[in-house]
Amino acid sequence: IAKAKHIANQALFSNPLVLKDPEPVIIVKNLHQNAIQLSLKPCANNADFIKMNSDILEECKTAFEKANITLQTSYSPETK
Repeated sequence: IAKAKHIANQALFSNPLVLKDPEPVIIVKNLHQNAIQLSLKPCANNADFIKMNSDILEECKTAFEKANITLQTSYSPETK
């Protein structure tokens, strides 16, 4: 958990669109059998938020892959 949070924190603090005040927050949102779900809570100016959010997701994914942290994706279609 600490390694993943550290990587996400680096992505948040290196992005110029993320506001430094209030400081970004990273929390453990859920613990699953084979995964840990983190939630990143950065702030940005309204005009920058969509780009900042997209940039952070890309930066985290790239950094996690470099650190050999796999991302768990799950998809369960509704069945009727």
